Parts: sequence; structure tokens; C-alpha cells
Amino acid sequence: MVSQTSVSRRSHRHRSKLGQRLLWGLVFTMGILVMFAGVGWLVFPRATVKTSPIALAQVQLGGVNAHMTNASVDLPGGTSVALVDRQNQLWPTRLLPSGVPVQLNLTIQGPNWLPPRVFHQTVMTPGVPRLTNPDQSVTLGNQVKLNWSESVVAVQTLKPGTWSAQLSQPSTLVTLGPAQSTPGTEGTWYVQAQARSWEAPGPVQAVQWHTIPWLTASLSIGTATRGTGSSVGTSSSGASKTTVLPTSPVTVRWSMPLSQANPSQWVMTPAVPGQWIKDSSTDWTFHPSGSGWAPDTPITLTLPGGPQGPRAASGSYLQQDLQLSWRISQATTLRLQQWLAELGYLPVTWTPAAGVANPTTWSSAYQPPAGSFSWRFNNTPTPLTNLWQTGWWNVVTQGAVMQFEHQHGLTVDGIAGPQVWTALKTAVLANQVNTTPYSYVYVSETQPETLWLWQNGQIILTTKANTGVTGALTKLGTHPVFERLPFQVMKGRNPNGQSYADPVSWINYFWGSDAVHGFVRASYGFPQSAGCVELPPSVAHQAYLNLHYGSLVTVMPPGSQPLVAPSASTSTSTSTSTTTTTSASTSQG
Repeated sequence: MVSQTSVSRRSHRHRSKLGQRLLWGLVFTMGILVMFAGVGWLVFPRATVKTSPIALAQVQLGGVNAHMTNASVDLPGGTSVALVDRQNQLWPTRLLPSGVPVQLNLTIQGPNWLPPRVFHQTVMTPGVPRLTNPDQSVTLGNQVKLNWSESVVAVQTLKPGTWSAQLSQPSTLVTLGPAQSTPGTEGTWYVQAQARSWEAPGPVQAVQWHTIPWLTASLSIGTATRGTGSSVGTSSSGASKTTVLPTSPVTVRWSMPLSQANPSQWVMTPAVPGQWIKDSSTDWTFHPSGSGWAPDTPITLTLPGGPQGPRAASGSYLQQDLQLSWRISQATTLRLQQWLAELGYLPVTWTPAAGVANPTTWSSAYQPPAGSFSWRFNNTPTPLTNLWQTGWWNVVTQGAVMQFEHQHGLTVDGIAGPQVWTALKTAVLANQVNTTPYSYVYVSETQPETLWLWQNGQIILTTKANTGVTGALTKLGTHPVFERLPFQVMKGRNPNGQSYADPVSWINYFWGSDAVHGFVRASYGFPQSAGCVELPPSVAHQAYLNLHYGSLVTVMPPGSQPLVAPSASTSTSTSTSTTTTTSASTSQG
């Protein structure tokens, strides 16, 4: 008899073995299926499509003996374009549009006993390349650099020029054209780019480029800007109320910071001692030493152009030699009169005020010391005294300048320019006084027409004279003698149209062709000349010996009074009449 417990145990063991067999069967079946799947994955053809940097796409094939039998793309609108496989890179056989989706169609064949497989995938052609820097600055030594929104393989300029670039690998940066080595160069190029060699060129786009500008400089005197120079011209001193003193510092301000300066090559004309000091990377200042330039001196600073001259840190330089010009301010007429009076070229003397220094410096030419003028002679004629003006330019001062110019070998023009000031300062320092008497000519057209010659306080000559006839009147007023000749054949035309060529002697020109000279006439004392003041030749010789450059000639109209030396009582009054000046008197005539 079998017990119930024993039967139960046998039944449980039987069921357990059956479950194990079923589990192992399932595992075996799954293994068979995985094996068949793996074999299928290895045998059946497959394709993986990836983007390509040069072609439309690149394809990786899988499977036994897998190969493409056909490849094409369908464009929007239905047009189909064949593709060529070059080492798994798919290249279109004609140009494709930019930035559009296309359907890629691939037919892949595995083993011959398997049917071909067809793959479809949408890909995008590269977008339209557009310039991101259509306006750019090109540094010296570099080409124009074009930045594109899309990688490109070719760029071509359409106009002007034929610059082109072909890239082995697509890039968003393309350098084009020759390296630029000259500042101030600019251009506009019209360019067209291809994102890929198989893609249609993008739209024509303009690129405006320029190199760094030419280096330029401006000039300032102290704090007053006097002029600005360009690399292709010459600056001139601008209008300014600021007084430019002989020792005023001169600052050159460059348009860019300099890396190369060499001020020893900067030519100052005329040159004076001084030193260039670098104030900053853009500012250099010249500090004159000593007395500096003379008043009214025009000055030119020449800066060398080209790469060997001043050079900016950016590489820029002056296109050509640059000239910057300015002028020292004219000194005061008052100081001019003081120095001329000290040397005896005026009918007045000058005495500094008590306790006031009388320096012989350029600074005193702009700030004259205080002092007073007085007449040198007790009986100076009233017509002459009426011409004098203290501190203002007048014909008396002009005549004195002309006499000084003649005695010092300068051009006799009556202009107190830098040469006159320099020579005058030297003469004052050396006490080179005038040794010529002060002479004055007075002519009255009141008939009988008469000439008086006054010299150093007395009338030394009185004679009848002839002045100009109607149509050729003698110039009225007071004018200085500007040219003297012992003899000349004067040529001209009389008011009636008849020409003349007359020999004349002892000539003193005072206005244009008007002169005091000798000429033979039957009589004298009324108008007969073509504008000159005619004297008997022997008398003219005497006058010639007592006149000089700068002597004043006054011609008065009919009705004028004769020149009569003042009486003793009048001379006392005249001699004590003085004019006081102060250092604040800086007016100029």
C-alpha cells in the first residue's frame, strides 16, 4: 500500500521537470530567432546617411555584398537629379538650388538571392551664403577677409577685377585679392559665392573695404590751434586772436598713436635752437630755447612722408611730405618806434620812464616798457608833427623803417618784417645809431610853386618847382622816397598822347613814377611836368645830396601855406611837448 503522501511527492516532481523542459525550449527558440536575426542583419543590405562637408551626403552601407545600384534626389516640384557615388560621397550630376529640402533616393543591393532595398531620406542643401561683414577695415599687409553665413568653397569677384578663391575645404572665412600695403586705399567689390561646387552660386553682394587712413597731423601753438595738415597738402596758419610769441611752444598732434617718430628728421624753417618733447603717443611739442624766432616770422615744419617717416602703431604713415605752417605774431608798433627813436631814425626821441628797465628782448617787443617821446628839434614843421602818431603805424614810422632798411642792406619796402626786427634788435644792442640827418621835403602847388627842404631843425633849401599838369597831376599827400637814381631817361606819354623820352638827373621817387628830380626848363613855379616835381638841375643836385631813402615828401594843393620854420616862442612849446607811453600800450597801426 502506497501512502498518499508518497503519491503527492511524485506528482510534484513530474510537474517541475515539465516546466524546466518548457523553459529550456523557450530559451532555445529565442536563441534560434536571435541567430537568424543576426544573420539577417549581416546579410541583408542597409544604409546610414550622414551630412557631408563637401558632397550632398555621405552613405555608410551595411550587409553582405551591399552596394548601391541607384542614387538620386527629388527636388521640390518633382525634378529628379542623378547622384554619383564617389567613395561613399554622393555628388549631384548638376547644380542644385541653395537651402532647399530634397528627397534622397537610394537603391541598395545585397546578395543576388535577396531583393534590392530602397531607402528614402530628406536632406537639406546648404543655405545661401551671405556676407556678414560687407563693410570692413583691412589692416596693412593683409588681404580682404570675407566672412560668410555659410561655409563656401569658391568666391568670385564680378567687378571690378577678377579676384577669385577656390577652397579645398569649405570655410566661412575667405581671403581675397592682393595683400594691401598702402593706407587710404578703398574699394567696392561685387562678389558671388558657392556654398558647394555642385550648388548654384549665391546672389551678387557688395563688399566695401578700406585700409586704415593716412596718417595726418595738426599744429597748435600753446593752446591756440593754428592749422591742420593733410597728407596731400600744406596747412596754413588759421585766423586766431592769440598772440604767437617768438618762444611759444609748438605742438604737433598726430591723428594716430606713433610707434616711430624720430623728430631729428623733422625740418623747421627757419631753424632755431630748441628741443622736441614727447607729451603722449600722439603729441610732440617743440620748445624754442634762447630768444626764438623774430616777430612776424613765417615758419614751416616739414615732416617726411612714406614708410620711413613717422609711423603709426597701426602701420599708417604720411602719404607724402607734410608741411605745417604758422607765423609769429607781429610785434607792437610802439616798440618799433621806441627802437627807431633810440637809434635816431625818427624826428622824435624816446626816454624810458624813471626806474623802468629798457630790455632788448623779444618779449619787450610785445610788452613795451613805459616811457615818453619828445621832438628832437625845436622847430619841427607843423605839417611833419601832424603826421606823427605814437603807437600807431604812420608814414613817419614807414619812412624811418625804409631808411633803416637801406642802411642795413635790406630790401627797402617799409615793412617791419622779421629781417627788419632782427637787424633792429642787433643795432640797438650794438648802439648802431643813424648817422644820416633827418630830412623832410614840403611842396606847395600855390603859385609860384615852391619846394622847401628841411633838415635837422632848419630849412636848408627853398626853390621854385614845377608839378604836374592837368591829366598828369602830382600825387598829393606825404610819401617816403623809395628809389634814388643820379640819372635816367624817363619815358612815358603826355596827357595829349605824345610820347616822351627825357633825360633827367638827381631823381628821388616817392610815389609810382612821381619823383623830385632835376630837369631843364625855361622857368619854374607853375605846373609843367607829367607828374613829377621838377627842379633846376643844380638845385636838384643839392637836394639829392641831402635826401635819402625814407625821406618824406609832402605835396600840398593850391591854396596851401608855405613851409615856414616856427618862431622861437613856438619852438619852445614844441620842444616841451612830449607823449607818454606805458607798457600797456600795445596797439598796432
